[in-house]
Amino acid sequence: ALETLVQKLSRYHTIKIIFPETTYHTKDILKGFKDFCRQYAFGYEVVHELTTEELVAGTVYISLMEDDLVELVEKAISQELKIGDQIGVISYNETPLKKIILDGITTISTDFKMMGEKAAELVLSDMHEFIEIPFRVTLRNSL
Repeated sequence: ALETLVQKLSRYHTIKIIFPETTYHTKDILKGFKDFCRQYAFGYEVVHELTTEELVAGTVYISLMEDDLVELVEKAISQELKIGDQIGVISYNETPLKKIILDGITTISTDFKMMGEKAAELVLSDMHEFIEIPFRVTLRNSL
């Protein structure tokens, strides 16, 4: 999904993903993140604990958890960093609130409708199959 944002991301030199030590998110996210950053020559870092993190201009922060997104926005405001200009913010999973917070937060979201449809198809047909569900990117002013 990040490939669709390469042009916007090129305004920044580093991408950091906030990936708590204890999370329900799969570590495959980290592999994909690192592979993307290496392929497109971005500096990158995995941040496990946001509380001790000093935000740095020229960096994009990817937040997987809502609590981390709130803390990220609070830190940006307290450090007087303009989101969408000095730092970028990408959040996982679209919510109605992300359309209006800070004039819009860019999101990467699973297509939950498709996920439900495919799950129903598998259950109804009694099939056991691995299906990859695509991500959808919604570009907003936070990037």
